[in-house]
Amino acid sequence: MGFQGELNSVSLGDIFQTLHMNRQTGTLSVGADQDPGSAVHVWFDQGLVAACSAPIADGRPFLINTLLKKNLLSQDVADDLVRRMRSTNQASRDLLLASNVVAENDLDEVSTWCIEEIACPIFERTVGEFRFSDGDPLDVLAGPNTIWMGGTRIQTSQLVLEATRRRDEWQRIREVITDSEALYQVDADGRTNLRNVQTDPEMLKVLRYLDGRHTLDSIAAVVGVTRFDTYAITSQLVLAGVARARTPQEVVEDAVTLRAQGETQKARDLLENILRSARVPEVLRPLAEACAALNQVPRAVELFLELIQRSQDSGDLETALKDLDTVIQLSPEDPDLQFERAQIQGELGRLDEAASGYVAAAQVFLTTKETPRAIDACHRAKNLLPRSPEPHRWLAKAYLMDGATDNATVEYKALWHALLSSNSPTKALRELRSILDTDCKFASVKESVLAHAQSSEAVKTSRTMRIVAWAALVLMLIGAGVVGWEYWRGVIVTRNGQEAVAEVKQTFNSTRESLPHKVLLDELTSIRSQYASVKEVVKLAEDTENEIRKDFDQRASNLLAEAQAYLRGGLFDKAYQSLTRLKADFAGTRSAGVADARIEELRSTRIGVEVLSVVDDARRKWTAQDWDEAINQLKPVLARNDLPLELKNEYQSLSLEWTSALGSAQELLARARKIRANGDRRAAIVALRRAATGQGESAVSLAKNELAEVESEVIADIGLRARTAASKGDDAGAFAAVEELLAVAKQSTSSTVQGQALATELPFTVTVDHPRTVLQIARPNTETVLIRAPADASGRWTHALTYRLGEQVVVAAARPGFTTASLTVSVQGKRSTGSLALTRGPRWSIPLSGVGTVGPVVFDRQVMIGTNRASIEVVDVHAQQGSSRPINFGEGVAEFRYPPTRHGNTVLAVVDERIFGVDLATRAVAWSWPTLGSRIAVAGPACAHENELIPGQSLVFAGAGRNGLAILAVDSSSGVVPYKPLTLPGELTGQPFVERSGLQTVLYLPAGNLLVSYDIGSVTESSPPKPLNQIKARGDLIGQAVRATAAGKSVVLLTDSSGLVIAFDPGIGVDEGRRTVGGWALDGTSPSNPVVDGSMAYISVSEGRVQAIDLNKSGVVAWRFPAQGSTAGLLGSVARGKRGVYAADANGTLYCIDAANGSLHWKAPLGGGASAGVAALDGLVVVPLATGQLVCFDEGDE
Repeated sequence: MGFQGELNSVSLGDIFQTLHMNRQTGTLSVGADQDPGSAVHVWFDQGLVAACSAPIADGRPFLINTLLKKNLLSQDVADDLVRRMRSTNQASRDLLLASNVVAENDLDEVSTWCIEEIACPIFERTVGEFRFSDGDPLDVLAGPNTIWMGGTRIQTSQLVLEATRRRDEWQRIREVITDSEALYQVDADGRTNLRNVQTDPEMLKVLRYLDGRHTLDSIAAVVGVTRFDTYAITSQLVLAGVARARTPQEVVEDAVTLRAQGETQKARDLLENILRSARVPEVLRPLAEACAALNQVPRAVELFLELIQRSQDSGDLETALKDLDTVIQLSPEDPDLQFERAQIQGELGRLDEAASGYVAAAQVFLTTKETPRAIDACHRAKNLLPRSPEPHRWLAKAYLMDGATDNATVEYKALWHALLSSNSPTKALRELRSILDTDCKFASVKESVLAHAQSSEAVKTSRTMRIVAWAALVLMLIGAGVVGWEYWRGVIVTRNGQEAVAEVKQTFNSTRESLPHKVLLDELTSIRSQYASVKEVVKLAEDTENEIRKDFDQRASNLLAEAQAYLRGGLFDKAYQSLTRLKADFAGTRSAGVADARIEELRSTRIGVEVLSVVDDARRKWTAQDWDEAINQLKPVLARNDLPLELKNEYQSLSLEWTSALGSAQELLARARKIRANGDRRAAIVALRRAATGQGESAVSLAKNELAEVESEVIADIGLRARTAASKGDDAGAFAAVEELLAVAKQSTSSTVQGQALATELPFTVTVDHPRTVLQIARPNTETVLIRAPADASGRWTHALTYRLGEQVVVAAARPGFTTASLTVSVQGKRSTGSLALTRGPRWSIPLSGVGTVGPVVFDRQVMIGTNRASIEVVDVHAQQGSSRPINFGEGVAEFRYPPTRHGNTVLAVVDERIFGVDLATRAVAWSWPTLGSRIAVAGPACAHENELIPGQSLVFAGAGRNGLAILAVDSSSGVVPYKPLTLPGELTGQPFVERSGLQTVLYLPAGNLLVSYDIGSVTESSPPKPLNQIKARGDLIGQAVRATAAGKSVVLLTDSSGLVIAFDPGIGVDEGRRTVGGWALDGTSPSNPVVDGSMAYISVSEGRVQAIDLNKSGVVAWRFPAQGSTAGLLGSVARGKRGVYAADANGTLYCIDAANGSLHWKAPLGGGASAGVAALDGLVVVPLATGQLVCFDEGDE
């Protein structure tokens, strides 16, 4: 039955455990609702993990890629497997096994590893859906990339424990590695600290790539170490002071080096990575330049635009303009860039360039039909240069494109006046006509503009001048030349000159904010020269020139005052800009004449301020005992080429004084004492170590003594801090302190201090899962100490211990019936708590010579097991690790089908259609029958009994042929004499057995559905035993007869194939109608041999159920296990131990069942499916497995 839910309402661990406990079969899908590509599908088989979906890794199936990374496959073999998989769509596991390129046990181990790597991360998910689909695997698992387990499934509880451990560890890792994109490196200090760290092969792989150029995720992908382990290793190295994250400045410097070496792409990747955490111009600029060099234009433009915005925000317009020029080169067709460039030019006061930029942007806007933006650009240009024709021309065209003809007409008229300002009326009119013909398609607009131009005063004046000229010529011709000349000079020329001066003055008045003084003054000079003979014009020009010069000088003076104000306020850059502008725009003024002197003054002042602040800071550091940093800060000051001589001499003397103090042990000791007095003992240690290497023997000796004292104090303080943090559960803080303590001890030259460090004790708390669990604490060179739970403990309990930094303590937890677990307590573990939870597990496991097929049979204190390799294993189960002494039948080639039986010191074994007698003492075959090549075939189980007529002789009975019974006489010298065989009414289907009843010895033979009895006292070499009686059952009688007491009578229990248990009285002379004492019908078929305990008998059926029958109540089944449903198939008999009834199924689970009520005490995984029943003796339970192993469990204490 399927189910689904939300991850925020239930724990995945609980879901896994539920599926495991209910032995469910189906597919659990996690995250399929959010991103099908990241969904994980896990298929459970009877509650065990059997398969898992997997992603593609490096272009290969996950399993094949993992085998390649673990060096279990070569590159060529992996590529060939991928090619074959794509062509055949064969599952990766099947293809690997069929190709015989990896051992199956290695494949199982790697498959388990892969499934853990895929499944464990989903336990961290807290959002999304999960869905369980009952039954066969979903179609999504049918692909070749799915990872399948073989016969051995993954224990679900093991997977949950591993996922929980990783989740907890991830929390600790993320406290150390806060940025997954950070680049970690091992520097010189790290390599020194690496000596304190115990490395392993995986750590060495990771260390190789901690070069500051790889993210942790890329390292995990390259070296084949899991992402979890890569982060855990790096976290450990960071805490140990071996690795550290690179600063953005270091990454930028490295990227610059890479670019210089021609590795621009690598440089770009480094900068992109660090940009995520440090989005500053120092990173943006080299990244933008690298992208431009790689022709990655969109990214380069994006980065340069961000730099431009930052420069504008900070007022650095020159840099912004420079970057904008770079962007325009990368993207020349972008009008927005031209527009922004014009804005910056305007802010810098470069009016001509700004106006040209706006006009250029407007022209591009017009080509893209963006008329509103074109109009805006033209207005901006017109405001900067009102008398320039271009803004008016393109603004008029924009209005025409927008349909605003009236506005266009106004702008064309303004264009006419702008043309007049720089051209003669005739030339201006000619140029206006050309522009209108090119740009304007509206006849009415052209006519209106031309009419306005032709009726203007300038054109009229020009016409008047031509008329007057003609009149003067006529007058001259008629003798009136004098009058005409006077009129021309006195009226016309004077008026023209006055108008020219008036036009200059009008320009001066209308453009004061961006006044081109030099242009106006040059124009006035030209007017004075042109009209030198007209006093009125010359006087008017001189007055206007004086007014303009006065304004020119005033503006220069204002700019100088502005620069001086900036200088007084420490705004050196703005002061320099003002002075530079003063020199460029106001040359010739008195203020411009002092600009150079002010610039030099600014330079000196700036150097003084910059240097003074640095030197003052260095002095403060020296006073604060930070001598090295003080000297380092002074060095760049002394290296400056522009440093004034008096400052250079002063600072050189200061540097010499400080350097001398650094070499004096006396000075260094005094410094160290001041630092110690301030309470900074760590810095005092550094200072005392330095003093101990200085000049001056007496001071050096004192420094060494004080150094040992301070180191001892620091060791004690750090140790206390570590213990306090550990007692609060702050492992990160505790072991960071430990690393710090060990680093101090390692650098110490005092053996006393080093010994004190190693003797520092830390607390450790062990949590134990059960009060019956006993702890064994083993310390080096001391006896193991046993710790038991407190008397009042009822569940989990804890034990607190301490350990020294220099020792390892092994804590083991033991409990009968459970696998011993242990943990090592040491500083390398970096934890202050641990837990030991025991699971049911074998006491020992040993390999057999083959898979057990029959048995196990208990005799004395040993167990016999017949195998599929023609051998009998005789196992001493009480040996510490189990001890097997196999009996091999070299001539046999078949497996055992019938359990071996013991007769005295002889084992009877039927194998390969022959019967063997084996001497238990020597493990040698004493006799066999029939000889090889005989037509007689032994085809059934055997039993033996002493011949009552011939002392020292045994009679052996075994099935022969289809319906026959072979009778052999075996003497003490192992001689075999075959007696006349017996013909049975049916095939021998169960184990023959002999019963003594009074003076008569009876042989009982299960033959089909009949139990036939014979008097073996009448057996001779020539005559078979006499038949006595027959009892008929419902089905074929199987298995072995078992003695019991039923309803107060001594009976024999037999089972038939239909699932019926029969109790019959084997006594002689019992009335046939009363021979059957009771019967019990079981829920199942092919029952096992009954196991009797008092009035109860326990039987398993092949369908997977264990049932108890009440021998005192015929037909009554006391209980069944499980109460509902069934286990996997049960092969062989159950066993009755001290603590319950034991059964093992084909899926590899051992069950301990309450003998009284059939409830489950416990169950445990066997590590493989059971192959031949269970045996119990002396508190031990043994089970042969289909894997060829024999496992032994302690029954335990409950």
